[in-house]
Amino acid sequence: MIRKIIDKWQQRYQKLYANKLWHLILDFGAILLIVLLIIMWWIIRGSQWEINQKIVESFKPIKHQPIVYQEQPLSWKMSFEHPVIEGSETELEAKIEYSNQAKQPILVEYNCRSVDDGVTVNFASSSQPLTIKNGGLSGQIEAEASSSLSAILHWQEQSSRKENKVLCQLTTAIGQQTWREAEVEFVFKKAGLVKSSAKAFYYTEDGDQVGIGPLPPMVGLPTSYLVTWTIDNNGGDLSDIQFSAVLGDEATWQGEAGLTGGNLSYDDKNRKINWRIADWSDEAPRKQASFYVSINPNKEAVGKVLQLVRIGQWKADDAWAEKKWQGQLPELTTNLDYDSRYKGQGTV
Repeated sequence: MIRKIIDKWQQRYQKLYANKLWHLILDFGAILLIVLLIIMWWIIRGSQWEINQKIVESFKPIKHQPIVYQEQPLSWKMSFEHPVIEGSETELEAKIEYSNQAKQPILVEYNCRSVDDGVTVNFASSSQPLTIKNGGLSGQIEAEASSSLSAILHWQEQSSRKENKVLCQLTTAIGQQTWREAEVEFVFKKAGLVKSSAKAFYYTEDGDQVGIGPLPPMVGLPTSYLVTWTIDNNGGDLSDIQFSAVLGDEATWQGEAGLTGGNLSYDDKNRKINWRIADWSDEAPRKQASFYVSINPNKEAVGKVLQLVRIGQWKADDAWAEKKWQGQLPELTTNLDYDSRYKGQGTV
């Protein structure tokens, strides 16, 4: 039965294929089918290759490409709270604020030099993360780190100028990229030196007699002494200069002897001597105020060294150095500690 069906269909196909038109259609269809099968096989094969490539790529180690920065990513600022040089050697405290905008650590080198002579101005110390290297600051600032640090700039005086200029330069690096920033100038004022003295004389340093009366002092006989207050100014812009002291219990005020500036006064009620100078506008390096005091010892003073002027105080404002100078004035007695001829002859 099945065999008959197959033979019947074969006969029909042979009759159909015998027709030329159907012959062409069937041949073309067969070729088209073969081509479609080849295309489908190629597409499937290509897709499988891409999938395989993606799988392989996913297992490959990731290679980090270096980041190229168009500009220096570190913000850096150094400042000084009190930029004044005092004396021949000074340590100036600096504050450095920084911010690393990069997502990578950045290497830092910071160096300073004097404008006047080109000599390196060294840092003496620094807080983390930077350390001292060849006199400058060196170290690494971590990625995206923002903070501040303190450093000490050690200044060794090289000139007599009232102003000293220093140039500092920042150099940074990330990988192969390096940046050298323009130098930044800092101006430091020189404070100079302001000092005072208080001395009592019977004979001046030049040998001139300025005192009157017996030496050593004697009971019932007055002896007068010259007291001199001095202020020496080397480089300051001084104002509101004040000297004051109180007379000793056995001493008597006799009046002004000489004055090179300001006003000298005596407060009889409080037994206090005051010397005031409002401004020091001229170029004179020294100002002095001199006055006389005397003693007239009684019997109870025998064998004693008597006090002429008690310990005093002095002060002066310095607009240039932005500071106040101040200190004590020494006690002065009949022993005349500053009189080269009659020193030590103050016992009644």
